[in-house]
Amino acid sequence: MSLSWRILTSNTTEAWDLAARGASNATFFQTKAWADLFSKTFPSWKTDPVVIEFSDGNIMVLPTLKHSLTGYRECMVPHVYGGPMFSRPPLDEHLQVVNTALTWFGDVTFVENPFEPNRRDQDYLARWQMETTVTDLTPGYDSLWKLFRKNHRRNFKSAVKQGVTEDLARSVEDVNAYFEIYQDALKRWGEKANGFYPRALFRNMFEMPEFGKSIRMWVARKDGMVIGGTINVYHGSQVICWHAVYHSGYFSAHAAPLLIISAIENACKEGYRWFDLMGPNKHLKKVQHFKDGFATQPLPYNSYYSNNSIKGILFKRYRRLKEKSWKQCPM
Repeated sequence: MSLSWRILTSNTTEAWDLAARGASNATFFQTKAWADLFSKTFPSWKTDPVVIEFSDGNIMVLPTLKHSLTGYRECMVPHVYGGPMFSRPPLDEHLQVVNTALTWFGDVTFVENPFEPNRRDQDYLARWQMETTVTDLTPGYDSLWKLFRKNHRRNFKSAVKQGVTEDLARSVEDVNAYFEIYQDALKRWGEKANGFYPRALFRNMFEMPEFGKSIRMWVARKDGMVIGGTINVYHGSQVICWHAVYHSGYFSAHAAPLLIISAIENACKEGYRWFDLMGPNKHLKKVQHFKDGFATQPLPYNSYYSNNSIKGILFKRYRRLKEKSWKQCPM
């Protein structure tokens, strides 16, 4: 079968949502809601998806954001999983078009979705091999509990005994408390810190209709005070822990194992297949060691990039300088 195809420039929101629902392995990072969050927080980045309709009725969406001043594109920001989504399972001919589409852009970063089985090498782009840290939830929570590192199980019980509780953030005050702990963590991480996301990102997240559903900020409290939190995103078969912070004055309360183990238990109850802790955190070896204690396994994937213009090269260097030297968000 020989397929023809055309680029859609209208009704792209409908097509984007259709593909996100139809692609069983898609992540929340590939949804329009995630893209809209970052374009709202960082107005110089605009949603600019590639939407292709095939002659057999299948629709492909490559979710991208475009930097309005430089034309630089990312799939997906901020260097999280991207890649094509199809409204129906793709054939080889559908996948070949993805390789073609990525050659249209001179300056682009393309991060694969590690959960997508139909990944193809992008021969015309430079490749950076990566891996993430995942827990396969198939065995069920009771079986996984026995596989967690003994120290994690002991610290989880200690947190419960100390009266530490976990629940969803329910107010702007909770979000502000999370952000203040994040600021403390950035100082603690020192030269290894990255991201530097502004308060506006978390406030905008709180205002999304998906907050509390597809985006959940779980917070740990001790004596009514927020002492840590995680931001998990839910879509398809995966729960992904995108962001986490813990108050340096309450490490002995063990909020981290409490939140992660509770989230894994919740994900099992809701029928998800994977719990992704992201990573690896080779620049933060203690963090990676901590993640490895939750019955995890590495899941490899690739990040591709192309910088063919002076403007694109300078923009990439500017972003690195902004993050590493000026300690500012590189978005």
